[in-house]
Amino acid sequence: VYDANASTAGYNGVVMRDGASLWAAYRYRSGSEFSIVVKHSPDNGFTWNDAITADLPGPDADETAVFAHFGNRLALIYYHQNLDFKWRWRFDNDAPNLWQPSELIYHVTSALPSKSAYSVVVDNQERIHLVFNSNGIRHTQFDGILWQNPIVLADQLGTYPSLLTDGNRLWAVWERSVGSSQDQIESKEYHPATASWDLLPRRLSDPSEAIPSAAWCYSAFYNSLSNVTTAAGNTKSGDVKHAVTTKM
Repeated sequence: VYDANASTAGYNGVVMRDGASLWAAYRYRSGSEFSIVVKHSPDNGFTWNDAITADLPGPDADETAVFAHFGNRLALIYYHQNLDFKWRWRFDNDAPNLWQPSELIYHVTSALPSKSAYSVVVDNQERIHLVFNSNGIRHTQFDGILWQNPIVLADQLGTYPSLLTDGNRLWAVWERSVGSSQDQIESKEYHPATASWDLLPRRLSDPSEAIPSAAWCYSAFYNSLSNVTTAAGNTKSGDVKHAVTTKM
């Protein structure tokens, strides 16, 4: 699937599956330039078609891409080398070349700190949600026609955002610096009925913690977060539990 130029570029390996149809997107390196490349397998990974270049080659294309289903379409969202969030979409069939031209989502003012600087989910209303770093944490969504103007969820100290959804409810979670080697995890919930976010973030961790750790277990009842990195890092069964609730 990947040749040496893909593996040395890093950030490859984003794959989504729909039945026997596999899609893979990865950052591809050619000399000093990078691009986003897509490959498709119609038969559960046994064969792969020729690569499609989704992003024009450039010197600073530092990100890979994210796939998202919405309705009968497949969206490819990626960070472009000109500090742009771009996206392309296609109707979800096995004709890999039928992609729409790239469209601009948002132009950030400075380079993203890492590939952990944005996150994408799709809710039950088939809206695409995107959070990303740009002088803080920002959120935008796509309703199938237009991308919303991004709104600010957190100030410039917020980094590494993630989106989580159960289909109806939506949460944004991020890390916020509160001092030298001191960070805390914060969260806000999105309310679809009013199309609004919580006014104030909810703190999910002790600010004295050095974050990030690899794994956490959160109890909403106790509003308590347990660091389970050590437990998650070995093969012992059943030990990744919250310290208070003893639940997985």
